[in-house]
Amino acid sequence: MFQRTYIFHHQNIKYSYAYIALLFGGIIGFGVFVVGWTDLMIRIPWYVYLILFILWILALRRNFKKIKTEKETVTLTTEGLQSTLFGSVDFDDIRSYRISLFQAKVNTQHPVPTLIIKPVYGETIRFNLSLKHEKQDFPIFFDFVVRFIELMKDRDPESYQKAQEKLDQYEVVVQHPKRYWKRAAGWSTTILVIGLAISQFIQRNPELFKPNHVRELQEKASVDFVQQKKLLQQAIAKEGAVYLLSNDTTVSVRLIPNMEAPKAHYPGGPMFRKLDVTQKIKNFLTRKDSLGFHTTIDFGKTFIDQIPAIPLKKAPGMQYLYFTLRNKEGTDSTDKPLIMNWGIAYRDTSEIKERLNHSLPPFKTVVAHYLSTYPDCKLFVTAAQGQGTDWQNFKAAAQQVKRVLVRNKIDTSRYKISVFNEKE
Repeated sequence: MFQRTYIFHHQNIKYSYAYIALLFGGIIGFGVFVVGWTDLMIRIPWYVYLILFILWILALRRNFKKIKTEKETVTLTTEGLQSTLFGSVDFDDIRSYRISLFQAKVNTQHPVPTLIIKPVYGETIRFNLSLKHEKQDFPIFFDFVVRFIELMKDRDPESYQKAQEKLDQYEVVVQHPKRYWKRAAGWSTTILVIGLAISQFIQRNPELFKPNHVRELQEKASVDFVQQKKLLQQAIAKEGAVYLLSNDTTVSVRLIPNMEAPKAHYPGGPMFRKLDVTQKIKNFLTRKDSLGFHTTIDFGKTFIDQIPAIPLKKAPGMQYLYFTLRNKEGTDSTDKPLIMNWGIAYRDTSEIKERLNHSLPPFKTVVAHYLSTYPDCKLFVTAAQGQGTDWQNFKAAAQQVKRVLVRNKIDTSRYKISVFNEKE
């Protein structure tokens, strides 16, 4: 049975790249702040800097605990290890282990690897050699690390392979220590150049870093939003009246621009929503003639966009009727509200009958069936003056639609014509 005892000086320092980034990031960030935000610093109360400085010190103190050097005695056996600092650890209770070369790369004058063990239960164990005793204890400590890896070979082959690769890297660190110093110097130079560039940008653009700049952005966003909203309302008003023929007189109809819909949620809050909507309105107004509008039926709490399932082809001299069939109580086959949208294009009102008979859905077998079977089923027929349909033309078209309804034995006594968005 294998058994060997190792005695060396242990250093209980905890370190990682995140801790180093916190230290140097705070120093560099504060330097950039001082260089670039000189004017702003005068306006910020002194206690704000004091609070930030205290928080930074507390963060550093939390991560960089006071280093202690203690004498460690570790006994290795084929079943586990016994440590005076960490207690007994059974190899079967080790979840994973690895070799860290962070300290070796940072301090190339005293390159020492670190053995990190993660047991199934309990805290992570770190075996760090004290740099003060590195010359006399290193052969003992390194032999302990190598023996531990060999004893864990069959239990955790994956960790063993990674540990061997780390040891190969460690040899490179020992043989070429200046390589890592050059890399560190390169990163430091890059960070300093970026910091100076940021400070110069701040100095050359002081208006972007005023204390009240966010408030100014909010005010500008609100002004632009209101202005674009008014321009959009004017564009809608210029489109003229919207006509409705329906057996439901409780609804209203309005024009909606065919613009990109705003997002449902904005991470930046209301200001970014206004900025986004304002930009979408601007994009629509510049392409208004090609994008156009569509009608929307407003029920108060809900609305239906009258967008035909089969798009209508646009052509000069054509007029358009848009149909929506709705039964809010559903049908026998489903409880979901029935909604159908379609449209027809015509040049003369005498063509409406034929267009309806050949439309999808078929008027006689589908639309008339629902209207006669379900008493709550509503039909909405709309047209817009902006698309070439005036009041007289819509009245004539409405009469043609009513005739088709009568021929399909639908009572038209409740069908009324309404006008919305009419110019005064």
